[in-house]
Amino acid sequence: MASTVMNAANNAKQNGMTFSNTETTLLIELLKQNMSEAEILAEQIQAIEIDTYLVGYKQCAVSDGCLHPKTVLDAKFSTPYSAAAAFLYGTVGMEQFEPEVVFDPAVQNLLERVVVRPSDRFTGQYPKHWGCHVKVTMQDGAVYESEVEDPSGSVARPLSRD
Repeated sequence: MASTVMNAANNAKQNGMTFSNTETTLLIELLKQNMSEAEILAEQIQAIEIDTYLVGYKQCAVSDGCLHPKTVLDAKFSTPYSAAAAFLYGTVGMEQFEPEVVFDPAVQNLLERVVVRPSDRFTGQYPKHWGCHVKVTMQDGAVYESEVEDPSGSVARPLSRD
């Protein structure tokens, strides 16, 4: 699991994603490890709720470009897009920033069910910690949650040179 998370962090950072999007991608990967294939079908997801620090929220979840990405650059700064792409594709790498993926109706549909909110708890810990909490609610009422206090690549958890 640690290598999967580290690979996801390296992938995300090499593709220009912000810390907020990186931690979201990692959380989605961690959540998916606890969910069966049947449970992660996009049409069965009722809502994805992401709580993060205020700066990450303002950078990646407020503008129209973040909420409705129309370009590769919009997608790179969109927490809803990163969450939707991570669920649908299992990772967020270079391929997920190709125009045909950004405009994929499945991605666009799922990102409409993503809500990002600033959290007083995470904002109070920032900039020492860059935390995030993700809650996924399924159509059948099942709920999956995961949290990261410090994403890989942050000051508290630097990436190795390997």
